[in-house]
Amino acid sequence: MKLNHLLLLLTFVTPYSYACNFHQSTGFSFITEPGSLDVFERVIEMRQSEQLVSYNSFDPLQTALYPSFTEMLHQPFEKKINFTIFEAIIGHYSEINLNSPMIITDREQAITESDLLLITEWDVLDTLVTRTMSWQQVKQLGLVKINGKANEIIQLDEWFTVMFPEPQ
Repeated sequence: MKLNHLLLLLTFVTPYSYACNFHQSTGFSFITEPGSLDVFERVIEMRQSEQLVSYNSFDPLQTALYPSFTEMLHQPFEKKINFTIFEAIIGHYSEINLNSPMIITDREQAITESDLLLITEWDVLDTLVTRTMSWQQVKQLGLVKINGKANEIIQLDEWFTVMFPEPQ
């Protein structure tokens, strides 16, 4: 009787475990952070209306955006702060470490509530770097969200407001 239960259990469990492994190996993994679904939705809407350029398999380290963005981060500002970028659509984390030398790397450790997290997509950052939109505009359009400690959120918001001002 116990053998029948074991066989029955194996019959049901095995296909489900293969299904999960199949999705993970194909890159299908849905990771979210608080507020990321709203950003996800707004970015998709903006891409569909062709107000954002969609970088489907966009790798900022392989394009002109990476040096442009890092150059912006190097500009003088008294209250710079390390942060992590979470790409809402693909669920990828990039850690921005401003120590000398500044580096952008894949984040390996899990995010905690105290981590400063900028939720957006690289094409939104591209609109900032190219001065197509200001920081205030992308915030109003819901294309970014910041999670973390209140004082650090304010600090990052002030920095990005200065770095990506309204067009003159």
